[in-house]
Amino acid sequence: MITIPPFRGIDEIDHAYRAAAVAHGDWVAGEWAPDGRGWLVEVPASLVAAAEPQCRELKYYGPDNCEAVATSADGDVLIASSAAGYHPAFYWVIGTAARPFDGTAALYAMRIAAALMCLLFLGLAVWATGRLSTRWPTAALLLAASPVLVYSTTVAAPNGLEMSAGLSLWCSLLAFAQAPDRADRVAEDQAAERRLLGVAIASAVVLGTLRLLGPLFIVLIVASVAALQWRPFWAAIRQTLGLFCVGAALVGASVAAFAWWTFGPYVLDTSEAGREGPDTFDLGNLALWPLQSIAAFPYRDQMGSLIVYPVVGALVIALVIVALRAGTRHEGLVLLASLLTALAVPVVLSLLTLKSTGVIWQGRYGLPYAVGFVLLGGVIMGRRPSRATLPWSLTVPALLAYAVAIVACLLKVLDAEMRDNAASAADPVWQEPGAVLLSALVALAVACFAAALSGQARDRADGPAETATHPHLRNV
Repeated sequence: MITIPPFRGIDEIDHAYRAAAVAHGDWVAGEWAPDGRGWLVEVPASLVAAAEPQCRELKYYGPDNCEAVATSADGDVLIASSAAGYHPAFYWVIGTAARPFDGTAALYAMRIAAALMCLLFLGLAVWATGRLSTRWPTAALLLAASPVLVYSTTVAAPNGLEMSAGLSLWCSLLAFAQAPDRADRVAEDQAAERRLLGVAIASAVVLGTLRLLGPLFIVLIVASVAALQWRPFWAAIRQTLGLFCVGAALVGASVAAFAWWTFGPYVLDTSEAGREGPDTFDLGNLALWPLQSIAAFPYRDQMGSLIVYPVVGALVIALVIVALRAGTRHEGLVLLASLLTALAVPVVLSLLTLKSTGVIWQGRYGLPYAVGFVLLGGVIMGRRPSRATLPWSLTVPALLAYAVAIVACLLKVLDAEMRDNAASAADPVWQEPGAVLLSALVALAVACFAAALSGQARDRADGPAETATHPHLRNV
């Protein structure tokens, strides 16, 4: 958040305008901007003035995105935003948090509000993996939270919350499905199952309300978890059937409300929007999109430091290979199916929308589901009693390599902003953070990760008292 200058996050200007408009009561946008990208919304003039320098650096914007089209009697202005048609719930929250502030301070208030919501669901994901019997799922969660995912949680845009809710839904369902179908389950386990299902319901409600692909991701995540462990998953549903039915109704209602807003009476006319991406599908996207899902910031065509790709890629590939070797044939098939689905979704959707919009997919779009095959690898490893602990001979070098890669990415962003972006270099509000500060923050994060992975594996045996001393008995 301190590395990316204000209004420099990907499409952050459009999202900030939408949030400010919704918070001030302008929920439904007006006409298409005559000389810009998006529809006209009414926002405070101070926000437009603060965003104007960065807006002019972005060549795909038009004059109506950077300067006021008209001024109202109360001093607010009309400005173009391509996010004007999105569901208003997320924008009302971050926009309301920013109402007491003006200009750049309002943008940072939006960033903080969005980051706190993301942090809530990331925390729920960590809590859910902590319910499992080993540290492998937690390690997989840390790896699944790629640099571009973490970056997305610090921008005033809904993508980060979508990814965080996706992670939380994956983790809570995977932990929920670990509950055994036994008559002698203790009350603590029954309460934990209900809490895990409650987290899954809340995550799905949010995931289904943010963006158009949310309902698809919910279906794919539930199907993948059920495919991995159908019997315990169905047994856990039977034990919490009442809450499950209520949750299904809530998720269905949220998806229906999102569909009503997206395709109902308030749908905006997109006839003047035109094509946003290339007219042809490039096979190079098959390599580009996975790289973008690791690191691409502030924009999708700005890659991270070169070191981050082999570090994250090698760790993910190693986890998948080891999980395939350690797991059963069924587990391996589910893991591979999840991986192939994550790769196929962007290809299929791009081909389906090629004629209408062109190829507009970005690697980060698929992360709410794509993080799943990494989590599945961690769960499969955690179910092998002989591999219940993480070897520190591998964990320490992996964490150090990851830390170096992250610092390199942050320094590359700073160098590019100060060298190539005149608006960032001249911004009187944004103060370039030093390399020492960034390194210290990353070192603190790695220390927290190490502490999270250092604890002893939980004894989650559900057998009789005389056998409960045997670690991981329920996974045998």
